[in-house]
Amino acid sequence: MSAIEIIEQIKALPENERQLVDEFVKSSAAKKSCQDDSSFDALVDRVFDKHANLLHRLAQ
Repeated sequence: MSAIEIIEQIKALPENERQLVDEFVKSSAAKKSCQDDSSFDALVDRVFDKHANLLHRLAQ
């Protein structure tokens, strides 16, 4: 999936879900780096757990 396709899917989301994407992007940018693989894996798990419904909708 290209970045353009993802952007179009985000634009098609209801306002409240677009706000969730915006909050996620901003919080991710604030936490720019992971120091090792285990912290990266933990971060991935947290993101997928917290935003499972949104990520599922984007994947469709």
